[in-house]
Parts: sequence; C-alpha cells; structure tokens
Amino acid sequence: MVIINENGNVVGKCEGPDTNVWQIGPVEVSRRISEIVEGAKAAAGIPPDVKLCSLGMCLSGGEQKASKETMVKMMCETYPLMSESLVIKSDTAGSIATACENGGMVLIAGTGSNCSLVNRDGSTFGCGGWGHMMGDEGGAYWISHLGAKFVFDHDDNMSTAPYDPTLVRKLMFKYFKVSNRLEMLDSLYSNFTKAHFAGFC
Repeated sequence: MVIINENGNVVGKCEGPDTNVWQIGPVEVSRRISEIVEGAKAAAGIPPDVKLCSLGMCLSGGEQKASKETMVKMMCETYPLMSESLVIKSDTAGSIATACENGGMVLIAGTGSNCSLVNRDGSTFGCGGWGHMMGDEGGAYWISHLGAKFVFDHDDNMSTAPYDPTLVRKLMFKYFKVSNRLEMLDSLYSNFTKAHFAGFC
C-alpha cells in the first residue's frame, strides 16, 4: 500500500499478506487491510486517529459486487478511523489504471492467473481469475500442479510421461521435504496452502 498526498507524492508505504476474500473471508481481509493501513499511516507520520481521505483497494477476489459491499460495510463499521471513503476493485483494475490512460489489457500470472480488458468506453471483459479449483492456467499453482501430477500419474502407471520424470520427482521431494509420494499427503491435504504449493513452480 502507498499513501499519496495532494501533490501526488508518496509519503508512506506498507506491505502485508494476501487479501483474497475467497480464501480468507471478509473478516480476515478487513483485519489485514486495517493493519496495512495503520503501517502506512505510521510510515507517513499520520496519527492513527486521523482518517485517510480515500482508500482505493485493488484486491484479488474483488470482482463481485456483493462481496465488495460486504467488505466495505465491515471495514467502515469495524475500523471507522481507516478512511473517509473506501473503494474496492479487482486486482487487475489497478494495473490497467496505472499503465493505461484510456483502457487497456492486463495479464496477471502469479500464484494464480487473471486477464482483464477495459475498453476506452469503460466496458470490460475478463478471462480466467477463477482460482485453482477451476484452472488458473499460466499461474504458479497450475504449473506446480502439472509438475506434481506428471510424477504421480507416471509412477501410478496412469499415463506414461513423454519425458523422464526423474528430475521433476527429485525437485518435488526436495521442495516439499519428503522422501516419497505418501509423505506428500500432508502438504496436499492437512497442511495445504495454495501459496506454498505454488512455490514448487
């Protein structure tokens, strides 16, 4: 997060953990954003009891109107000293607004993936951004899953890998700190986190 003054100068910055409402819920998103705002205010020398004039948030999972309204309402009620005005948009909106004056296209390929087009007239179209359960093609989770599945399917004789899976298997075991596929179950289920799994990429 950055705080910008009336002259367009950055006066405070703060970073924090992920804020995807579909992964951690609106209560945790609100709490994390409040902490990030407080950190940025402190960096800018703004007292905690002074509200920002406006807070614009471009968040993963910020596409759906109902969830945005829920988060804004919750933040206003739970953290009333955060800002006079709160606006939530998709994570892609911030990238387009930053790079393109009259609309444009952005492709985000991080843990997941999302592509958005904003036309000059303000109309929009999106592709992807549905999360790891529905694809996220091109993102790190998707690539990691392909690599792991490549090894699992080959070793189970479900399909013959077109290439030798030895290196992928070795890297997978090293990354997840296991010595066999059965030991992978903890990372796949009991202690699964999308970001950690995506890190195998």
